[in-house]
Amino acid sequence: MTVKIRILFRIFLSIVIIVVFLGLYLLWLGNFREIHPEITRVQPYCFCTEIPLDGVLMWDEDMIFSPVSGQVFYPGGLQPSRVAKGELLAVVASGGGKQRIYAPSPGYFVPGLDGREGLWDYASLWLGSSALPGEGDFSFFSEGMQVNRKAPIGKFIPLPQDLRL
Repeated sequence: MTVKIRILFRIFLSIVIIVVFLGLYLLWLGNFREIHPEITRVQPYCFCTEIPLDGVLMWDEDMIFSPVSGQVFYPGGLQPSRVAKGELLAVVASGGGKQRIYAPSPGYFVPGLDGREGLWDYASLWLGSSALPGEGDFSFFSEGMQVNRKAPIGKFIPLPQDLRL
């Protein structure tokens, strides 16, 4: 054999050996992947269908009454606000001084009324499939308004509590 043929034979033999080892590796890799599948990662997904409904959200609320006659001021503003236990809700200024009203517990204070306080309960609203009663006309109180003793100055919604719909 000549040197050229010997070199070509070695190159050909090297290519055959590489192809055989590559084929054996691919067979082994396919078998390995069948025996050892990849770990599956769960991705959270939520399919939500929106269904419109008419409802009334029910919660317990307590009316806050003025302890004295005078002008009422709301340090937290005239919008509903979240308050902590012991936080100042209102100040009633009378001729004899100022009477401060504090939150009895954590919750929401609303300086206004809708006229339906104490009239709604779950049993009276659960009318089966008939229409729900209308809500009252909510009105906020004004800053510095004159109130009599035991007149409502707002309502307090204590937290935590169970809501009902």
